[in-house]
Amino acid sequence: MDNKKSYIPIKVFISYLVLALLFASVGWFLYSESNVFSETESKVVKENSKILKVSNLLSKIYKTESLARKTIQTNSEKDFKSYLVEIDSLKSRIDTLKQIVTTQYQKTVLDSVAYLLSEKTKNIQQLKAIKNKAEDDASVNNAINAITRMEYKLRKLILKDFVKKPNELGSY
Repeated sequence: MDNKKSYIPIKVFISYLVLALLFASVGWFLYSESNVFSETESKVVKENSKILKVSNLLSKIYKTESLARKTIQTNSEKDFKSYLVEIDSLKSRIDTLKQIVTTQYQKTVLDSVAYLLSEKTKNIQQLKAIKNKAEDDASVNNAINAITRMEYKLRKLILKDFVKKPNELGSY
């Protein structure tokens, strides 16, 4: 019986040791899985951040497009300045987004968008110049029409006043 009593503390010690090893292995497994999960979660958050930034960029592009239309229609310098401010904001957002994207294709697309925005700004400036010139031409035409009406009111003498059918007369 003495032999049986001497084995009980060893059995209890071994069972505690196995329990501690089991606890440590479960802890290590949960820790490693937690790391894998948090890495996956951070990747998802990063991708969601990219999506949100692209969505904000698109909404800013639409806002800038409406400002461009307004600028062209009103030909106002104030509208054009607000358009330029929005374009600068868009370009800075594009630069920020270029730092986040991972593929070269995405960077190329963002570069293309920035280039197209620059071209659109140049086109709007040219359209404003054309519109200003057209308005100047229209004002000159209006002035000519007004002078013509005044001449008619002042009753400038013309050939019709002297001959009934001036087209039938000879060149002399």
